[in-house]
Amino acid sequence: MAFNLLALTGFGTLGPVAGSLAAAWQASIGNVAAGSLFATLQSCGMTGVCFVPGVGWVVVTLVAGGYIYHQLGTADDGD
Repeated sequence: MAFNLLALTGFGTLGPVAGSLAAAWQASIGNVAAGSLFATLQSCGMTGVCFVPGVGWVVVTLVAGGYIYHQLGTADDGD
């Protein structure tokens, strides 16, 4: 789904699509800095692989926390 949203905004597999939101954004930036949000989105658009450091740990923490909370909440149901 994220790849589709990137394509809709103009982050294509060959770079920003002419006349798109991504092209307008790039024109307003000038030189794009490596590691910037624009560079990250463009990389995702070109490769189809999106990796944002730290997000994986957040997801793992939330899932583990939810599991522990569920287990603690259901521990007394058998009494």
